[in-house]
Amino acid sequence: MLGSRMAWEALKKIPSAAKALPGNMAKNIGHMGKEELAMTVLPDLLFGGVAAAMTPGDATDKALAGLGAGIGGVTGGLAVRSAIPGISKNPLGVLGAEMVGGIGGDIVGSSIANSISTARHGGVSPMEQQRVAYENELKQQAVDEFLREQGLA
Repeated sequence: MLGSRMAWEALKKIPSAAKALPGNMAKNIGHMGKEELAMTVLPDLLFGGVAAAMTPGDATDKALAGLGAGIGGVTGGLAVRSAIPGISKNPLGVLGAEMVGGIGGDIVGSSIANSISTARHGGVSPMEQQRVAYENELKQQAVDEFLREQGLA
């Protein structure tokens, strides 16, 4: 009973913590030096660049993927870091919060970017278009091979 009461009390604090989060994020960024800010932001932006490079489609699809992963990662890392009181005193805690938040934010940002990209292409993502084209090519190769074996091509 005591554990469930403690959990309920913690859950009741979520709305006020969520309201305070933007202010905490701004305060957190304000206390960072240039090096710390760079080490916070650059890995997420790097992975945004990797996401853009690996994404099929046109330049807009690539930009959406890169921005979704990059901005999502930066925002998620700063949000988790800012949501935990007193974490800035513990470098390992900061690193862990940045990693967990960055990965979570990356996933959310990438999902949003993929949804926008899919909507741009009429409900089929560029990756799905690429897969369908490859499957059709394989089917055609199988038909061509069969026809050659039967002497019909």
